[in-house]
Amino acid sequence: MPALIEQLPVPKRQPNLLFGAVRYLDGPMGDYQAFRAWMSAEWPQIRNPLDVTSADDVRWLECLVWPEQHERLDRLRGAIRIARSEPAHLMAGDLNGPRQKTVRPSSWPWTGSRWPSPGSMASAWTGWPRFSAVFGSGST
Repeated sequence: MPALIEQLPVPKRQPNLLFGAVRYLDGPMGDYQAFRAWMSAEWPQIRNPLDVTSADDVRWLECLVWPEQHERLDRLRGAIRIARSEPAHLMAGDLNGPRQKTVRPSSWPWTGSRWPSPGSMASAWTGWPRFSAVFGSGST
């Protein structure tokens, strides 16, 4: 099973994603041998991006919450309600290129985000120093 996990991109090698995928696909969760056999036979694909208006994608997100964590599930469902009522305006592109004009500091308040997370990607993105010189760290 470790060989299967090693095939994933580094940011996807997270236990919560693995267990969420197994739960989503109704795989076995109580017995390790059954879990391992199922994983070897049914190696699931990690899903991305997600759409909160899709019942299927919402079910996937709910599967990422451990079964006993009822408060987290409630918070997730609340966040989904907000995301459905106030959809984000998503734009792809180089933030040091033409997209920079759409997120100038004069257009704040804004929430900037770099996929998958600022901590893991900021150092890998060579354009980060130029962007942060114009915008600061932003809100992530």
